Amino acid sequence: MNNITLNEQHQYFVDGNRKLGVNEIIGLAMPSLKVDFDRLVGVKTMVKATTLGNKIHKTTALYDQNQLNMEKLHPKLNEYLSQWIIFQAEMDNLTFNLIEEPLYSPRYNFVGTTDRAGFVGKGDKTQPCIIDIKTGSSIPPSAKLQTAGYAVLFAEQLKVPPTDIIRYVVRITQKDFKLETHRDMQDIIVFQSCVNIANWLHTVQEG
Repeated sequence: MNNITLNEQHQYFVDGNRKLGVNEIIGLAMPSLKVDFDRLVGVKTMVKATTLGNKIHKTTALYDQNQLNMEKLHPKLNEYLSQWIIFQAEMDNLTFNLIEEPLYSPRYNFVGTTDRAGFVGKGDKTQPCIIDIKTGSSIPPSAKLQTAGYAVLFAEQLKVPPTDIIRYVVRITQKDFKLETHRDMQDIIVFQSCVNIANWLHTVQEG
């Protein structure tokens, strides 16, 4: 079992060795995606949204881990949590194996933390899935590559092809939720190319 750590700069280390994360890989290999998103939402808006988003992610994680004190939960966060609970109820037998747990791919040499990884469906229709939770004003184009990266990581753990993983993005607000399902195999291929480019760039930059 590899020891995966994350420092204050949100940099991953595996057994003490620096490794690139999913978002770093996309940022290095396809910087235009990040630049366009930053311009769209604005820096101040993004910082505020990130702070709230972190709180929402923590709230949903504690809830799914049966560790959330509902009596002390802020009303605003409770509204977001309610939509997360409704989303889960509308899914077909959704179960979680991993809750915000980092994974390392020895094959592709990168790390990522998917919000949720588990299974959906019953009996012969059960399929592995990953879920990326969004709380911003929209789902960015880079989300397809993010879910592709998480699918690669979870698939490697399960020893199945990444295309076997259903990739979900759920955007939750105080009033509702929006679900996107990513199934395009091309996303996986593009992300794997991004890994190669980003790791090469990182090696060159590090000297």
